[in-house]
Amino acid sequence: MNTSGKGLSFYPVANLESFNSFTDLPLSEEEAEARRIFFCACSIAEKGLRVLPIALNKIPAIMNWPILATTNKETLREWFLERRFPNVGIETSDLLVFDLDIHPDRGIDGSERLNEIEVKNGFKLPPTLTARSHSGGRHLFYKAPAEYAKYRFHSFVGQQRGVPGLDGRSYHGNVVGHGSRGSNGYYEFTNDLDIAELPPEAIKLLWLGT
Repeated sequence: MNTSGKGLSFYPVANLESFNSFTDLPLSEEEAEARRIFFCACSIAEKGLRVLPIALNKIPAIMNWPILATTNKETLREWFLERRFPNVGIETSDLLVFDLDIHPDRGIDGSERLNEIEVKNGFKLPPTLTARSHSGGRHLFYKAPAEYAKYRFHSFVGQQRGVPGLDGRSYHGNVVGHGSRGSNGYYEFTNDLDIAELPPEAIKLLWLGT
């Protein structure tokens, strides 16, 4: 586990110009971008997270993506170096991922809502692998403890539960992955922690609504 921010196992989001250092021949902007997103996809896969290609509008770029999402480097090479899909996604069927949105203009702050729920119910989510979205939101990656691992938890939209800004992604879901571009910048991991187990009380409250 790495908590220092040094020697991180994921490939850092980088300027396109830096990718010319990997070859004696200068890369075009398109070639450099393809190589950048491929390296980022590989670093996600090396964490054991299953990768899929997504379009700039966040829509999966392949059919049957919950099944075809992979950690196989040769498949990633085909998707991102040869076919040059623009962004990378993470398939979440084996995970419980909180998608914490932030929209100050609409008074929405998913992190603040989650903190309020923690305080009200007397628990604190453990530190875990975390990513920042292009707009400043966060993705918190968790796994279910053994007694809940057999359940196929479905994604939920916090707006429908009266908790705007706090969404969940799980079975046959996906989130935008490290290195992807958004309208306000990149998505990127902010730490290199192991993926923690989500406490049972959090599962009951936030996923099962009990």
